[in-house]
This record gives sequence, structure tokens and C-alpha cells, in this order.
Amino acid sequence: MPKVRIVLPSQLRMLIIGVAIVLALIVIGPLITLLLSTLDAYSVIPFPPQQYGLNNYEAVFNNPYTYQVLFNTLQYALGSIAVGLPLGIFVSWLVGRSDMPQREAIFAIAMASFAMPAVLTAFGWVLLASPQNGVLNVFLREVVGIAVSKGPINIYTMGGMIFVTGIALVPSVIVLLAPLFAALDRQLEEAATTSGAGVFNTLRHVTLPLVFPGLAASFIFFTVLLIQVFEIPVAIGLKAGIPVLSTHIFLLTQPLYGTVQYSLAATFSLIALVTGILLMTGYFLILRRSRQFEVLGGKGYRAARTALGRWKYPALVFVCGIFLLSPGLVFLILLWTALAPPYVAPSWEALSTLSFTAFGEALGNFRVVQSIGNTVILVVTSATGAFQLELPAGRCRAEYRVPIVESLREAPDPSQHHFLLDAREGDRFVHV
Repeated sequence: MPKVRIVLPSQLRMLIIGVAIVLALIVIGPLITLLLSTLDAYSVIPFPPQQYGLNNYEAVFNNPYTYQVLFNTLQYALGSIAVGLPLGIFVSWLVGRSDMPQREAIFAIAMASFAMPAVLTAFGWVLLASPQNGVLNVFLREVVGIAVSKGPINIYTMGGMIFVTGIALVPSVIVLLAPLFAALDRQLEEAATTSGAGVFNTLRHVTLPLVFPGLAASFIFFTVLLIQVFEIPVAIGLKAGIPVLSTHIFLLTQPLYGTVQYSLAATFSLIALVTGILLMTGYFLILRRSRQFEVLGGKGYRAARTALGRWKYPALVFVCGIFLLSPGLVFLILLWTALAPPYVAPSWEALSTLSFTAFGEALGNFRVVQSIGNTVILVVTSATGAFQLELPAGRCRAEYRVPIVESLREAPDPSQHHFLLDAREGDRFVHV
């Protein structure tokens, strides 16, 4: 095949060069600052360091507490995935591949769950499962009659952190993996069966290879995400005395918790960064391998759904139960708390005390209004800036296949299978 000549318009070429420079400054600048901070022998500010050394690395790796933090981080990340990923995969299969009712509504609820920040999720679960006055514990002690002074549920444990994070992870897994199951062509499995393959061989050689890249990539993606997550560990883990990487880095930079140690914080940040890079390397390798299992679809493509029979409605009840836990209960307890100042436990008698007084006080507070304005500015400017940086690179990737743009492009969505054929038209590639 003759070599394809890539000719870019001069204006687009200059625009791409400018975007590449901006991205390099955004990414490389903080990395250099972080690396030099780890080499600061005296952990002083201002930057740059006055003297370089490996003191911070010695202090970190010679301290047994470091390994406790790393173990807690690993336990928290893998435990949360062990809770959230299997549930998410099962619900994704129900939404994408089965004939369960209200599939579109379930997917829409999963998308809407992103509107609730993780810090509100953590705060809601504190109100629900705090050992002394959490709503669920009060109900279990007074209504069910469990004779304990506090509890029996304690959210301030590693198990509590894992449960809250795992349940909150389910909507994200659904959004990523439901399209994967919906895109699978049932004809491949039928062809294997017709050729004499049994259920096990069909599952091993057809179904699993098709979905494995998406499942493995999702596992790595969420592992990287949970190693760096901050909101739930700081809301629950700090009071529980369970440090993870993100909260430990935070405490090292807070004067309220002792001497500020920026260089040690940078060293722990570098550990998290290197771990994330190694995991993301595996993520990209899996995505590259996924091209071995691409399917070229034509007019005969059909995504048949599996009939659940009598299990159709029990499956729907199960899915609704998951969403009732989060974000359902969390939203309800947050709404009750906002409408019932001062806070009282939910009860029929307390319904008469509900009012919108707290909303009026909040909107009348200058700092609250200022915070809302700052949030709007941040959201609009960051989204607009990211779009402006991505637009020229995305156009060049779609039309010209420039190697540097291909290497800098955003990672493919692990939930997507490609049903595209590449055709060449002159000096350009065209997706058909």
C-alpha cells in the first residue's frame, strides 16, 4: 500500500502547534514542579528548592506508616471495586442485553446520578449510618428493637468506606459498560453454536474475548480513580482514623494538623502518580489489544436481547433497590436535613416542622452566593477551555490522522466497540 501523504492547511497546522504547546505547559509544568519539590532537602517554600537531596524519599520509605497508608489505599480501592464492579456489570448486562422493563429509565437515572457530588454522598451516608444518631441505626434500635447503645451500623470503618464508594460506583459502571453489552452481535454466538461449540467454548472463545477488553480496562480505570479519590475518605476516613494516600497528602499540607511538609506531600503525590501511570499503561495496552476483537457490522447486524421470563420484574426490583440505596436514600436524607433546621430525626411528628427557612438563609448569605457564582464561573470557563483545546486536535484526528495527534488523543471509551471501516480518499482518511 503506498504511503499516505498528509497535507494540513497552514492555519490548522499553526493551531495544532499552539494547542500542543499549551497542553505541554499544562502537563509538564506541574510535573517538573512536583519532581523538584520531592528533591527539596529542607521542605521550604518559596520554590525552587535551595538545596537538593533524597531526604524526602528516605523519610517516606523508611517510615512504617507509609506502608500502612499504601495498604489502606490498596484495600480501599480494590474493596470498592469488588463491591461496585460486579453489581455494575450485572446491571449493565440487564440494561444492555436483557428484556428487563424500564431499561432506558434506569440508564437515565445512572446518568443523572453524576449530578450528586461525592462529598454529598459521603455526608448523606454519615447522616444515615452514624453509630450514635444515624437514621438507620435509630430505626434499628427503636423500631426493630436491637438492644445496643450505639450502632449496630458503623459507617466509620474501612467496610463503611468501601460500601459507600462501591454503591456510588455502580452508576459509572453502568454508563461505561451498558453500551458494550448492547453492541454485542448475537450472531457471533449463534455461529459458534451452529459450528458445534458448546456453551463453555462459546463463552470462552467468543463472548469473553469480546467483552474482556472493556471489563479489564474499566477495572484499571476505576482503580486509578479510587487511588486518587478524596471526598469519601476525607468525610469518613479521617474520623475513622483510616488514612489513605489522598487524605494523607492533604494532612501534610494543612497547618492545623501539624507542621506543613510540602516536600513530603509531593513525594507521596509522586507515588500516586507513578502508580497511576503504570496502571494506565496497562489500560492502553488492553485497549490496543481490543482491536483484535472488533466487529464489522452490516445490514444483517442485530443486537438480540435475552429473555428473562419470570425473572424480568424481580430483576427490575433488584436494580431499583440498588438505586434506592444510592442516590435515593442519600438524596432523601439530605433533603430532610435541609428542610428541618435544627436537625431532627425523620418521623411523622416532625413533618409539621419542615420549612424552607434554611434555603432562604443560605441564599441571603453573601459567601454562599459568592460560592455559587465562583462555581458557575469555574464550570463554564473550564469546560469552554477544554473544548477549545480539544476541537482542533479532534478535527485533525478525524480528518487527517496526524501521528502526533493520534498519540495525544484522549483514550477511547472502554465501553465502545468500533463498527467502522477505514477508506482512503486521496490524502485523507474517511470513516465509512
